[in-house]
Amino acid sequence: MLAEESRPDTDPAQGYVWVVDPLDGTRNFVSGIPLFCVNLALLRDGEALLGVTYDPNRGLAVAGGPGRGVRAGGRRVAASRVARLEDAVVIADLGFRAARARLMQQTLRVLLPEVQAERTIGSAALALAWTASGHADLCLHAALYPWDVAAALALIPAAGGTIVDRRGGPARIGSEGVVAGAPALVAEYLRRFGARRWR
Repeated sequence: MLAEESRPDTDPAQGYVWVVDPLDGTRNFVSGIPLFCVNLALLRDGEALLGVTYDPNRGLAVAGGPGRGVRAGGRRVAASRVARLEDAVVIADLGFRAARARLMQQTLRVLLPEVQAERTIGSAALALAWTASGHADLCLHAALYPWDVAAALALIPAAGGTIVDRRGGPARIGSEGVVAGAPALVAEYLRRFGARRWR
């Protein structure tokens, strides 16, 4: 098991590993903001086989993985197919590292005039689950831990979306930053904004 609170040093690339985050969005939870979740993934040799993100405030689980598709509340869902940034709803989280947050804010100043809307929700795992479910068209995050991203590595591709690291390479369990969402939007973001600093 790999878990933030109890087993943070487990090697996720060796055999079967459950990755657990019992509470993602702790600051929201402490403040009474109902945007937090439980995140769970099963890896085999570092590859995501199954992801589950549970939103207790809505009583909704987003679950799936390779060859299984993705379901939210038992209904089949899919990632967005929006093709242009001007039509996109973007979730861009600042995280809690001040230097990276400032760089993300600089990117957002350039990006915001190009998109339909931007949201910051304060839970990386929930934002990525919303991206797998098609609620958000593009998701940007520059300060992730393995337990934040593990479920999304299974969910987003299984839902027909794309998830890459901030350089455009394959997202992995150790990726500290990701770009995820509709394939055309991820490609456009990387082409137009991918060279911007994020750390």
